[in-house]
Amino acid sequence: MPASPRAAYAVAAAIGLGMVLVVFGPGYVLGTSDYWNMPWLDHRSYLMGYRYFLHEPWHWPIFDARTLNVPYSQSIAFNDSMPLWALTHKAIATVVPPWRDYSAHAFLGLWYVPASMLQPAFGVANLRALGHRSWGATIVTAVFFIAIPAWALRFMHASLFGHFLLLWALYLYLITPVGSPAPRRVRVAQMVQLGVAALLNPYHTVMSLAVFAASLVRSRAWRPAAVWLATGCAVVVAALALAGYFAPQAATAEFGFSVQSSNLLAAFLPIDSGWIGRAAWIDPTGYQYEGMWYLGAGLLVLFGAVLLRARDAAAAARRHAALAVVAGGAAILALSNRVFFGSHRVLVYSIPHVLEWIPGQFRVPGRFSWLPMYVVAVFLLSYGFRRFATGWKHLVLPVLALIQLVDVAPVLREYRAWTRNPFPSQLDLAAWHTLLARSHQVRVFPAQGCDRDAFEPVTQLQYLVSERAVPINGVYGARVVRDCAADVASLLDFHAQPGTLYVFVAPAIGVAKRLAASGMPCAEFSFGAFCHADRALIEALPVPPISPVAPLAYGDRLDVAAPGAPFLELGWSEAEAAGRWTDGPVARLMVRPAGAPPPDPVLRLEASARLCGARVAQEVTVLVAGVVAGTLHFDASSNDQGRARTLSVPRSALLGSPIVEIELRSRDIRSPYELGCHRDRRRLGVRLGHLWIESGTGAP
Repeated sequence: MPASPRAAYAVAAAIGLGMVLVVFGPGYVLGTSDYWNMPWLDHRSYLMGYRYFLHEPWHWPIFDARTLNVPYSQSIAFNDSMPLWALTHKAIATVVPPWRDYSAHAFLGLWYVPASMLQPAFGVANLRALGHRSWGATIVTAVFFIAIPAWALRFMHASLFGHFLLLWALYLYLITPVGSPAPRRVRVAQMVQLGVAALLNPYHTVMSLAVFAASLVRSRAWRPAAVWLATGCAVVVAALALAGYFAPQAATAEFGFSVQSSNLLAAFLPIDSGWIGRAAWIDPTGYQYEGMWYLGAGLLVLFGAVLLRARDAAAAARRHAALAVVAGGAAILALSNRVFFGSHRVLVYSIPHVLEWIPGQFRVPGRFSWLPMYVVAVFLLSYGFRRFATGWKHLVLPVLALIQLVDVAPVLREYRAWTRNPFPSQLDLAAWHTLLARSHQVRVFPAQGCDRDAFEPVTQLQYLVSERAVPINGVYGARVVRDCAADVASLLDFHAQPGTLYVFVAPAIGVAKRLAASGMPCAEFSFGAFCHADRALIEALPVPPISPVAPLAYGDRLDVAAPGAPFLELGWSEAEAAGRWTDGPVARLMVRPAGAPPPDPVLRLEASARLCGARVAQEVTVLVAGVVAGTLHFDASSNDQGRARTLSVPRSALLGSPIVEIELRSRDIRSPYELGCHRDRRRLGVRLGHLWIESGTGAP
C-alpha cells in the first residue's frame, strides 16, 4: 500500500526523533542534562562560539564575535557553531528574551532533533523519487538511514552530523527531469539547499555543489544550466562570505590532508560493529576514522547481491553518469595523495602547485567519502526493493535493516555513555564561578593558538568563562589566529587592570610567581595560577596562595621540559622529549639559587638551534639578572645539544635578588615555514634541555 508523501515523511521523522530521544534522552536534547555543565571538547567549542555570538549586540559582519578572541574579531564559523542555527536562536532570543539563557545550554542538544529527523526523512525522499513508496519501504528505509555508521560516528561533531544536507542534495538531483529543463521550483530549492549547507558546514557545501552540477548535466538543458550554475556558485560564495569563511584566518593552511583520509577498504571496515566488534578496523595513519564510510552489515549484504548482478550496477552508473563521476571524484579526493589499501600504502603522489590550496583548506579529505557512500546506499536500497519484491522475499529488507541497526548499536551506546555525565574536570567549579562573577575580562597566558602544555583543562576554563560571555583572549576553535609575540610583549611590560582575571598555565606559570613576589594577589589551582587585583576576592576563595619558585642548589640541573615548569615565564613552546623550544624573540625563566654563589659562577646550558633552509647559523644572547652573560653561536659544526655550553656570570648578578631571571634572545626567529623547510609556523630559536649554575673552577 503506497504511503502519501506527508505521512511517509512524518513517520520517517518520528523514527529519527525516537532514535535520538531513546539513545541520548530528553535531558540531553533539551539542554537540562548535567552533561552540558561540562561537555566533551568539540561540544565545548561549538557552544562557546554560540554563547559569545548570542550575548553580543547585533552588528556587521553579523557572525563576527568581538569578545571571544580579544582584541581580534573572529567568526563563529571557526568554532563550528553552525552560523545559520546560531542566527535562528539569537533571533528568537531577541524576540523572546528568556530564550537567551535557555539556549545558552540547549543550543546543541536542540540541533540533534532536526538533524536526526531529517536524516531518515530525506532518505525516504530519495527512495520515493526512485519509485519505492509503500509503507514497508518507508519504514525500512528510515531504519537504514538512522543506522548509517558514518553518520552515527559524527555525532560529536554537530555540523558534520547534518548528513541530511547530502541526502537533500541527492533528492533534488533525482527529481531533476532527464533531458529537459528542471522546473523552477526544483532549481530554487537547490539554491536554498546550497545556501543552507554553506551556512552550516563547508564540507557538506562542496559535496552539495558537486551534486547540483550533476543535476544540471542530467537535465541537458545547457543554456539554463549555465545560468543556474553561475547562480548556485554565487549563492555559495555569498553564504560562505556571510558566515565569515573568507576571513584572514581562513588563509592559514592546516595540517592533516595526507593522514585524515579514507582507505580503499573503508566501505568494508567498521570501527566498531555489533557483529564483529573492533576486529576489522585498520587505521594506518591514526586518523583514518575521519574517512570511515563503512556501509554497515545490512547494506554490505545488498552490495554482495549487486556484485552478482554487475550488469545492473553498470546500467545504473550509465543512467546517472554525471552523478557517478562526481561521486567517483569525491572518492578519489577522500583518499588524499597517500593512498592506502588496508594497512598498505599503495600510492603516493605530489599535489600540483596550482592545487595546493585544496589540502590547505580541506585538511580532512576523508569526509568527502560520504558522498559516494550515500550514492551507493541509495542505489543499493533501490536495487533491494526491486530485487526482493515478491513472496517471502519481502522479509529480506526488514531483516537486513535490523542487521544494520545491530551493527551500528555499539557506536550509539558509546556516545550514550559519553553524554550521560559531564566530562571530568580538574576545576573547582564553585570557586571559579565566584571568581568569574567578579571579573569583567579574562586573559589566559599562553593564549589559545599559542603553545602551552595544558590544552584540555584550559578549554574547560574557557567553557566556564563563556557561560557569562566574559571577554577573553581566545577560546578553542578550528582556526584561531593570535599574535603570540604581542602577547609576550604585553607580559614584558605588564600592568594589571582592575577587574581583569589573569590566568597562567605552563609554560607561563612563572609570570604569576613573579607578579606574586611583587605584591599582586595570586593563587594556585590544579594546573596553573591566577592573579586578580581584588585581594579580598582572592583571599576569600578556598584555594592555596601561590608558592614561591622552588630553590635550585648550585650545581643542580633544571629540566626545562619538567611537567608544569613553574619556573618558566614567557616565550616557550610546549614540552618535548629533548626540552623546549624558545618561541619568539625573547624567552625568559627564573631560578631561586639556594645558598651563597660560588666565587666564579658559570651558567651551563644544553641547547641546540633549529637550522634548516636559509638558516645556517643562529646566535642567542643570554642575560642573567638583566646583565649580558654572552652570546651562544650555533652552526652545523656546533649544534650538539648533548654538549653543555658555558657562559661566565658576574657574581653580583646572583646577589641582588632572591629571584634570578635568565633571558634568551634569539637573533633569527623566522619560522621553519618561512624558511621553507617545514610546515611549523612557530618562531623557533633554540631548544633548551637543561641549565644549571655552578663554580667555573675546572670548567672545560
